[in-house]
Amino acid sequence: MNISDIVSAVDKTDSALASFDNKITASFVKEGKTSRTYIAGLDLIVPDPEKRKEICKKIKTDLGTNGVQVTGESGRTSYGFNGNHAKSIKRILMKSFAIPESKIDIPE
Repeated sequence: MNISDIVSAVDKTDSALASFDNKITASFVKEGKTSRTYIAGLDLIVPDPEKRKEICKKIKTDLGTNGVQVTGESGRTSYGFNGNHAKSIKRILMKSFAIPESKIDIPE
């Protein structure tokens, strides 16, 4: 086994681990008098921008809340929704878009 074979094997392992760790995170944040639920990692699970737009529209409609797209310093996109809706968003993602529960994380 030469060095290029080892590097190739490591690259394959790293990409497999990266796809294993890809999760949508729905977290609640209190911002002064207001509160917001942020979804991060949606672009890792749903790569199609039109599908993500459809998901956000469904969430806003079902929850009756406003939403905003936020791009962080790292270039990653998050979506913010007014109010504490982490559990409801998880339910909508699972029921309406067949995203497995194992791919959605709600930090305590």
